[in-house]
Amino acid sequence: MTAIITPLLALLAQLAPGATTTVITQVINILVALIPILIQSYKDLLPSVQNIITALQSSDEITDDQWDALDKLSAQYDAEFQAALAAAEAEDAQPKT
Repeated sequence: MTAIITPLLALLAQLAPGATTTVITQVINILVALIPILIQSYKDLLPSVQNIITALQSSDEITDDQWDALDKLSAQYDAEFQAALAAAEAEDAQPKT
């Protein structure tokens, strides 16, 4: 699966700067589908998603609805990252046996 997801994220990163409204909508749809998979199994690829979101938000073509959708995706990313960090810290705090 990584063999598909990694190049897909790279392609999305190339499309993001200067994307048209139509492309932004398609990228948002792809990210909505990908984020749960990445959170479950491919956390190391999540920074690529945040970079794509940031690039899309800098587009002159972005609509208010698209901005809101990207904002929600970013919040989901942040929440999942914080949850993963808390879980890792809790695991590290457990006594070693």
